[in-house]
Amino acid sequence: MVEKPLDDAAARTEEELARLLSDISAELRLHDVPERLRMLALELDAALARRQKDVAPARTTPETDATDR
Repeated sequence: MVEKPLDDAAARTEEELARLLSDISAELRLHDVPERLRMLALELDAALARRQKDVAPARTTPETDATDR
């Protein structure tokens, strides 16, 4: 039963990291930074978008899987 809290903590950590990276990317786009940094910000946005599309749904446990009831 330790797996569920660890999965939840990992998901929260990943969400927070994605939010922070998105904030950094937005700041880089807003300010007058060298073109290479702007390109990196766009690459970061694209990587985050791909990552969010590829995130697997949370695993279910007997307690959360409605098909077992």
